[in-house]
Amino acid sequence: MIDILEYMVPKQALNPAAFHLAVAGAGGQPLFTIQEGNVICDMKGAGGFPWDINTFDEEFIYQSITEVDWETPTTFKMFASTSRTTGNGGIVWAPRFVNRPGFNPPIVTADSTYRTYSACGTYTTSNLGGPVMTQVEGPYSINFGGTIGQQSALIQKYFWGWKASLPMIQQPGYLNMEVNYYVIGLGHVQWELHTLVNGLYTLQQTSAFNTKVSGGAPGLVFPCGIPTI
Repeated sequence: MIDILEYMVPKQALNPAAFHLAVAGAGGQPLFTIQEGNVICDMKGAGGFPWDINTFDEEFIYQSITEVDWETPTTFKMFASTSRTTGNGGIVWAPRFVNRPGFNPPIVTADSTYRTYSACGTYTTSNLGGPVMTQVEGPYSINFGGTIGQQSALIQKYFWGWKASLPMIQQPGYLNMEVNYYVIGLGHVQWELHTLVNGLYTLQQTSAFNTKVSGGAPGLVFPCGIPTI
């Protein structure tokens, strides 16, 4: 068994106090990962926001918060799922511990309710149309290019956009699949969006944080504090 935090939080190959990851090229989007208590934050800007915020306990890692407006840290989306009493409304992003190596069983979060905050205390409520599902596999040796090259990576898949009858196959399933790659000692190194096209998941977008850049993480800017669900 391995602790997924070893892959999600930079600790070994990358010193987060001195370096961060970025998309290759001049002005490439940075990614700063910090851990404070049971909160993991991927900051996508040098100003301390925007961010993706996950929480964890001894059983699961939960996706909780993501940005709405990249320029306004008082706006954000936060899951408000009632599927589990733990996780403060977050959906299960991954089990805390996984088998090494190979596939792990998918985990379904039935309630995909989320809040969209337009200001710290003001929000509307919606959902992703049905359940969401995540699955972890690996670790595998993958070449990510850039300055990080070949690495041992876990692959996390996130399925959303549930439909009772999908086009082409006329069976229930998910319209979208996001794929995240986490490297031991480095953290989150790649994100992909795939959408269902003619019954097959087709890559639409990739962000590869495969280049080490000097400069430590900024202070987290999240003026609202994490609401209690």
